[in-house]
Amino acid sequence: MPMPRITASQLRSFRLIKEKFPIQNIPSQEAWRDASDDDVWIRVVSQVVVIGNASPAAKLWTPPIRKRIGWKNMTKLPEAEARKEIWSVLREIGTRWCGQKCPKADGLMRNLKFLRDYPGGPKGFLKDVATLDGSSLKKVNFVGEHLSYIKDKGARDFLTTGFGLVRDCIAFDTRIRGVIREIGVQIPESVKADSAQYENYERLLINEVCRPLHITGAQLDQLLFNNSKEIINMLKR
Repeated sequence: MPMPRITASQLRSFRLIKEKFPIQNIPSQEAWRDASDDDVWIRVVSQVVVIGNASPAAKLWTPPIRKRIGWKNMTKLPEAEARKEIWSVLREIGTRWCGQKCPKADGLMRNLKFLRDYPGGPKGFLKDVATLDGSSLKKVNFVGEHLSYIKDKGARDFLTTGFGLVRDCIAFDTRIRGVIREIGVQIPESVKADSAQYENYERLLINEVCRPLHITGAQLDQLLFNNSKEIINMLKR
């Protein structure tokens, strides 16, 4: 299937959205330097939690939950107890797809062990991502290759709104794809499992929407994600 093009009418819709809704700040590209091991770990947990439903992730930042699943507590527990605590927290905050057999808890346990053994721990991993030579896509792939259960969308979230390490990326969340679909651009569900297709649609929006509007991919991402319901209602009117 040939890639679509952004029409003049569709670009006008994106421009109207930019004019009507505030563009949120993205963390600076130096923000990662102030992150702690716990900051990195909680963001990793969040990226796994949001899959299927983003709302439970907000509860990770509340002090009682953060203390339970925080880096300091997790790394002092024996492996079986750490996995049980991860599962318990995920259940308590209402994480989707977290029954008795919980692949999210399993994935986070793999990430816990990986980051615990990584030189410099979670902060060492983040530093290596930040200082990696090459394109933003190379950083995205590095995160996706090393962290379990975090792939194309999650890696972009982690790097943009998480730590400000890339700008020219878009996380194709359900809400974002819903707004784009309302404008008339069809981004297929299959992008979630096809990295090449994902990159093609991302490049389309960067080149034909973000550049004409003088915004970054990360800014477009947050603009659509945080205002999705209001934008769709406006477009329907």
